[in-house]
Amino acid sequence: MLSCGVRKIPANKLSESNVQLIDILGTPHIGLFATVNDEYILISQLVSANKIRMLEEFLGVTAITTSVSGTHLIGPMVAMNSNGILLPSTTLDEEVDIIKKSVSNMNVDVLDCKLTALGNLIAANNRGAIASPEFGSAEIRKISDVLGVEVFKMTIASRSYVGSICLVTDRGGLIHVDASDEDLKRVEEVCHVSVVRSTVNDGMKYIRSGVLANSKGVLIGARTNGPELMTISRGLGL
Repeated sequence: MLSCGVRKIPANKLSESNVQLIDILGTPHIGLFATVNDEYILISQLVSANKIRMLEEFLGVTAITTSVSGTHLIGPMVAMNSNGILLPSTTLDEEVDIIKKSVSNMNVDVLDCKLTALGNLIAANNRGAIASPEFGSAEIRKISDVLGVEVFKMTIASRSYVGSICLVTDRGGLIHVDASDEDLKRVEEVCHVSVVRSTVNDGMKYIRSGVLANSKGVLIGARTNGPELMTISRGLGL
């Protein structure tokens, strides 16, 4: 496992076996190259087969290796929960085909919208979703249809890129450290989970860039320090 760049968290820091530190492609910014729900991990083709097998086993998912819009930055481009996968309008036809052929029990659709970094603009679990106020009402309806949940527009800490600074699973959530009490409460009400403020990778405020999580496990960027580990584990209920 060490050959795959995975480091188990020492027991005196965090004892849960379903939380680990990891690099992907030599960087702790693991959320850039993948996104995950409770059944699938959508991940860059650049990641090694050994690493992908480890991720599948640890998170209890099946991997779909692809690019999106010709880029390997999967996390910022894709919004996903266990009901659906929402792809940007710049997604290539062959990429859409790969994803659709790989899933049989989820909605897969393209959002016809000038906004393309959907993963940076939407945060969702299987109970609700928040989205950037830059989306129009028709786009919000489409997001809701594909993800199968109610979607509410909001900012976090006066920032519109809510998907990059908030991460929610069905067990818990993490939010930007400058989020107001009102922001935090609103996310909790929409997604029906407890949410905590946190950073990752020793001070990074873009929490989603350093975390891959579902209801079965949490993978965290390897530069994350002890207090951050404890906060992230508590926030995601693991």
